[in-house]
Amino acid sequence: MRVVFAGGVTGGHIAPGVALADKLLELEPGSDVTFASVANETEQRMIADRGLRLVKIAERTPGPMKTALGLPGAWLRARRLFGTVRPDVVVGLGGGASLGAGLAAVLMRKPLLLLEQNAVPGRANRKLARWAAGVCCQWEHLAGELSGRPVFTGSPVRSEMLAARDVERAQARASFGLDASAPTLLVMGGSQGARPLNRLMNEAAPQLADTELQIIHLAGEADRTMLETAYAAAGLRAHVTSFLDAMGRAYAAADLALSRAGATSIAELAAVGVPVLLVPLPHATDNHQWANARIAARQGWAVTAQQAELDGPQTAERIQALLCDAARLDTMRRAARASAHDDAAETIVHMMRAVCPQRQRAATVAVGSSNGACGGTRA
Repeated sequence: MRVVFAGGVTGGHIAPGVALADKLLELEPGSDVTFASVANETEQRMIADRGLRLVKIAERTPGPMKTALGLPGAWLRARRLFGTVRPDVVVGLGGGASLGAGLAAVLMRKPLLLLEQNAVPGRANRKLARWAAGVCCQWEHLAGELSGRPVFTGSPVRSEMLAARDVERAQARASFGLDASAPTLLVMGGSQGARPLNRLMNEAAPQLADTELQIIHLAGEADRTMLETAYAAAGLRAHVTSFLDAMGRAYAAADLALSRAGATSIAELAAVGVPVLLVPLPHATDNHQWANARIAARQGWAVTAQQAELDGPQTAERIQALLCDAARLDTMRRAARASAHDDAAETIVHMMRAVCPQRQRAATVAVGSSNGACGGTRA
């Protein structure tokens, strides 16, 4: 099967596509996979460095006006790519970088599947949904709200996240140079929202000085030194990094996470079973992170807080309150795992097979051959 994954840009859009590509190659060995997006540093690291083909067809253009201005060029480059690759299926990963390829797929009559991870559908997917062969939704309520053919599938999660469940917590902590038995917090702000969480943890560090807490913190490059200094001054053991490839081990090490409410982060935390304090990005488009966070909270494994409500001492207080309640954390872990959809990637690969023209033609031929044989027998 030849598949083009369109869009990406941020880790939240890329990771489900990578998970789906891995599952496709597992179930359909020899498949031809291409990612078509802006080819930025994050995509290079998560796609090209994984051995998957990455082609630049779009520019990163923040804001709807710039996205619209860049659309004709992205559409034209996507058409050229499709003429070379001849995809059986195009999968839209969401975001403005997916629009050009999505429109090219529609106009060239290529089957288009969309991945929608957020509780509030993204603008690109809302525009493309009416022409899509299917919209694969992380949240059940969207199956009744989106136009086109929405299906509740859950969100694909990379295999290394699923494997993290079997990693011993002590072993995972030791790999980060941390104490095997001390309570461990994972802090992850995401590509757009790290700095406010970094500032909160910088202010919270003195309040946590008398605890046994240790921290794994994905801080981005700009604040890494500041946080290393703050944690050292508070006597807190910490592993601070700008980016982390081994996210599965970080999830496995954590008793609790402090995180934004991006849909992919939520899917991965749920898959591994990590309780979380969610602080949604305040200015996320259509406030979709707050919608994501509310669902995770209703499922019983997340606690939510508005960024404006928090300062350093309040953040420290909430973290300590959760970490000191072992029974509650255990209940949250079970609820997280119960909310996960381990079979999402396989379900979506089956959908890809169902809309693939080659599979449809083969099925038609098989039915025709079968009917012909029966006709001959009757004669």
